[in-house]
Amino acid sequence: MTLTLCHSFGVLDAAMMGTGWMSWDMWLWFLALAGLSYLAYTWFRPRRRIVRDDPLEAARLRLARGEITAEEYEEIMRRLKR
Repeated sequence: MTLTLCHSFGVLDAAMMGTGWMSWDMWLWFLALAGLSYLAYTWFRPRRRIVRDDPLEAARLRLARGEITAEEYEEIMRRLKR
């Protein structure tokens, strides 16, 4: 009776090797799948762009957006090129 109950819960199953509800080969497959998932995540995730603070480019963008006038742009360029 005890052997039958233990066998029905998988405790004494031959494939389980007596290690409980999950055998070592199942853990290895789980770890391999988790590792491959992590590698796929790091390979295909969106990359962050490196943003450089270039004052000349910032002045050009501000001029293009209409935040500064052409005269202000020329003043900024003159000061930055010193």
